Amino acid sequence: MASDNVKDLTGRDQGPEEIEGLQIMDDPEEEEEEEEEEEEEELVDPIEETKEKCSEGCVDIKKKLDDCTDMVNENRGRPGENCADELYAYIHCVDACVSRVLLKKLK
Repeated sequence: MASDNVKDLTGRDQGPEEIEGLQIMDDPEEEEEEEEEEEEEELVDPIEETKEKCSEGCVDIKKKLDDCTDMVNENRGRPGENCADELYAYIHCVDACVSRVLLKKLK
């Protein structure tokens, strides 16, 4: 049967009660990686935030896109019909707004 005692660096036996208070040292490289991951998580892409804000200005076009999508999904349109034009119009509306906002920030 194996002994429950552990020897320290000096060779002295340490019982379970002495071991309980000890903490395992973390690898410094692992700590650095965790800190870098935390820093990366805090980064927010300004384009995504701007797209969300700009989409509020394209509500009419988004409504047309949603109506078209519903129509196609419910098979109420012509055979082979899709909503590509409505989608392109919505993307164009949002992108035009985003480009104006971001160009102002760059100047």
